[in-house]
Amino acid sequence: MEEDANLGLFTFMGLASCVTFSLVLLDVDFFKLVFPHDNVEFDFAAIFKVASLIAACLTVVWGQHISVERRVVTAFALQGLSSWLLALVATFPMMMLVVTIMGASQAVAMTSLMGWGATLPRPSDRVAQMVIGMGLSGIVTGALKITIKSEHLLPRVQASKMGAFVMGFYLLAIGAFTAVRRADMKQLLSPPISHTKALSAQWLSGVGEAWKPLFLIGMSYSISMVIFPGFTAELQPSLPWYGWFHVVLYLAFLCCSVFGRLFVLPTIQATAILGFARLFYLPLFVLISRIDGTASWIDFLAVIAIATLGFTEGLVIISAAKLAPSMCSPQGREATGMLISLVGLLGTAAGLCTALALKPTHAKMLLMGFDTQTLSKIFTD
Repeated sequence: MEEDANLGLFTFMGLASCVTFSLVLLDVDFFKLVFPHDNVEFDFAAIFKVASLIAACLTVVWGQHISVERRVVTAFALQGLSSWLLALVATFPMMMLVVTIMGASQAVAMTSLMGWGATLPRPSDRVAQMVIGMGLSGIVTGALKITIKSEHLLPRVQASKMGAFVMGFYLLAIGAFTAVRRADMKQLLSPPISHTKALSAQWLSGVGEAWKPLFLIGMSYSISMVIFPGFTAELQPSLPWYGWFHVVLYLAFLCCSVFGRLFVLPTIQATAILGFARLFYLPLFVLISRIDGTASWIDFLAVIAIATLGFTEGLVIISAAKLAPSMCSPQGREATGMLISLVGLLGTAAGLCTALALKPTHAKMLLMGFDTQTLSKIFTD
């Protein structure tokens, strides 16, 4: 029972580690209030992603010189504080600084938790629970936003209330981390690495034996980002969806991605087959984008295709993430866990850059990683 509770706390910590980006996505109405003539939400999302990628790289290379307690607690504290401060500052430079802190601290928390979980008993289960929690973050934050928005408060008040809730959420996350750390600190399967030579050896061990699932994780994120929002951003429905078509696409992808993470493929071969089979979504959406708006059945085909895209993404990622710690030596588990987080960020960046090259007119939207124009209509109307 205690072990199951600890696994549940890993789900909660995975959720907490990714809440800040969802907050930046959903504060579009507040950004429109402060900067009515600029689309600064796109700039903030791009800044967030750049800060996350840099911080993740630094954490993987040098983070192990700092104890996991300091890394995770500090990152959670900064995520909570910056979430609260976001609604209090009113200048672009200050908001840019706050968003940079949010992005960097999210990457440090996510990467550190992945690496630490991989060193504990049942490492595959702990990493898998982290991945499930990360997928849930968008759903939980969206539900909180809708609940607060239903109170018909001013955008700044809504942002302040969201920030306060999220800050309290991170206090709970620090408590969850402390509880799991106390229970498991004596059960490490491999000691933390604290010197350069050992760190290099651990890097080689982690990458050398677990490169297949790591590659599949990065490829899965890349394929998804090329299609969503790459191809879906310009899809035009034929039926009168009254502005809800892209909302349905967004929700279908997000919910099905989380649902897919509840299942696991048993072998790396099965995971690889599904991972490479997802490449067929690329010509499918090329076709859909060429004939969209011509028949009602194409609308439903797009929704079904996006739903299965999300489901297969979740299934590949959870399967590969669960297999990775079991495919390396105990000395390489911490590095492998951290690399799971890093290759996810790299895969997302590669997919968005490819989508950007394919659709240069949607550069800022693609940098954000979601159909933010639709989200803006939802949360500002």
